[in-house]
Amino acid sequence: MVQAWRKVDFGTGTVTFLDDTQKEDMLQVEYPNGFLLDMGWYQDRYIISIIHNFDWTHPVKRILIGRIQSSGMKRQTEISFPRC
Repeated sequence: MVQAWRKVDFGTGTVTFLDDTQKEDMLQVEYPNGFLLDMGWYQDRYIISIIHNFDWTHPVKRILIGRIQSSGMKRQTEISFPRC
């Protein structure tokens, strides 16, 4: 699955961590202006968080996604980062 993530265009982001073993920490992408995209597996769901200035207590956005079937996720989400 790591190979699939390497094909994703994260725009101006830089992948700083990538692990597909469904552990708590799976993916982190750093963006300009202090933004960070973080994805992890927590018990029975994926959690995607948008963090600004490393303020993990108050994420800008948090998305929870239940278990994904083998057919894959059909929904595509575009996330816009505010300018700071």
